[in-house]
Amino acid sequence: MLIIKNNIDHDSNWSDIQREKFLKNCETDIGYLKDNKRLITAKPLVREGKFIDNSSGSFKITPINKTGETQVGYYHILANDLDDAIEIEKKSGI
Repeated sequence: MLIIKNNIDHDSNWSDIQREKFLKNCETDIGYLKDNKRLITAKPLVREGKFIDNSSGSFKITPINKTGETQVGYYHILANDLDDAIEIEKKSGI
């Protein structure tokens, strides 16, 4: 599983050209994984909600930091082992 992280508002000031280039790069990365029969699925994650933490024995609920780094999606890939997964990631450009 390749987890995709970035700042939640990373594209808020992008031009239409920058946004289009970013989406094209994503399509290229996914195309590489598909062409090499390495992609099982790719999904974005909703960028809203709350964190629920019970590590201290009592639940603590906090909102997602709207300006911080967060997980925004994932690629579920087919790899032989961790080293293979790292090489797939390097070659795909993700």
